[in-house]
Amino acid sequence: MEFRIAPMILVLFNLFFITLANPTFNEWIPLKELASFSKVLIPFGLVFVLSVGTFLRHTYYSKQFKFTYYGLQLLNLAMLVFYIYAIKQQHL
Repeated sequence: MEFRIAPMILVLFNLFFITLANPTFNEWIPLKELASFSKVLIPFGLVFVLSVGTFLRHTYYSKQFKFTYYGLQLLNLAMLVFYIYAIKQQHL
């Protein structure tokens, strides 16, 4: 198995996780479970750091891979900001 795909797998996992944790998209999980920032931000942060670390560990990636990786990481950060915004709006 090619280990250079590990950062992409982690980015996709993180995107799935933060999308699932957003109360706007997922109404099945109770809001009081999602509102605890530590339950969501700690796993998100750990997977984010692990993804960046595995990406920096390898030196060769194609331009398409780098573009996709950076785009998905930006999408992850945007979804994180949207998650925090949605939680703050639901608790007003």
